[in-house]
Amino acid sequence: HAEWSMQYFFVLSGFVAVYTKADRKIAARPCGAAHFVARRMARICPMYLCIVWWNAVAEVLLRSPMPTSTPLQFTQSWPIQALMIQSLLPLKICQGNVWGFEPSLVGWFVSAILLLSALFPLLSRLLPSNSVRRTIGMLACAVVLRSVPTYLKQFLPVSPNGYQGWLEMYQFMPLRIPEFFGGMLAARLFQEASPGLVAWRGWAWVAEAVVVLSPVWVYRFWPDEMGLGYGDFLLTGPCCVLCFAACCASQETGAPNGGLILRALTWSPLVWLSEYAYGAYLAQDIFFHSAMNFGLHKRPANLVMRVVLSTPLCFFASFLLIEVERAIARLVEQRIKGKAMF
Repeated sequence: HAEWSMQYFFVLSGFVAVYTKADRKIAARPCGAAHFVARRMARICPMYLCIVWWNAVAEVLLRSPMPTSTPLQFTQSWPIQALMIQSLLPLKICQGNVWGFEPSLVGWFVSAILLLSALFPLLSRLLPSNSVRRTIGMLACAVVLRSVPTYLKQFLPVSPNGYQGWLEMYQFMPLRIPEFFGGMLAARLFQEASPGLVAWRGWAWVAEAVVVLSPVWVYRFWPDEMGLGYGDFLLTGPCCVLCFAACCASQETGAPNGGLILRALTWSPLVWLSEYAYGAYLAQDIFFHSAMNFGLHKRPANLVMRVVLSTPLCFFASFLLIEVERAIARLVEQRIKGKAMF
């Protein structure tokens, strides 16, 4: 299950947007909202669309040993993913379990974060100002609101493979809004917190405790029908605490000064590599399926071999594609600055 890690992603995205004062920059400029969305599209879309086209070529040149493509894939999955709207409906339109090459099996989160970025100017208007109590209250509401679908999910009929038939709530963007907005509220709470609270030296250890205990909470106390874990019941709260605590811990030294986990996460080579993780994550499908073409799916060490061979190739592809992204981002930035002069 990856539900809890994806919640961290969406909470962190909202947290960073407010922490970098993007909401105030939007409010301070006449076209601030449009410029923010344009910058986010320049950051998110180029690499994703390159991967979609790349997989289209692979569909023709590298036929997967999995069942061949169906008309459904070309009439629904490919156009919907090219338009980046696959996360708007709770439907299994873009699942790659039974097809050869998908446009992007993991591309749903790109669609979700792009749509959330488009909503950010509106959500930023809902943020309270100069009211810690109100911020905490709204954050508690966001945590509860996100947990309601998880609770109701257990009453849905379950098919033999563990899914609720045609429903796919995991990829449904509206359910990610409370997570994203919760991260925004956590950042606002950090901005309004007293200096004494932020300077408390125990925040690094709080952050480490959340990192360790969150998976335990998910897998031990909230098992699903298959004995695994729902992954998101009340988890938006710990995600927000982690962002707040880690941010407080970094104020004095510039980096979290806690134990082994936070030191490892802020290790400079790992931080540098994380810049290319987005592209590598998107590129994983094509290399995993290519490995199957060379017969690795028939070997006992299937998963290990595919990971060992595919991971360096994924990061290399990201290294190349990120230059495309940077070039487009520069053009967008020049266009925005050019308009700002007039």
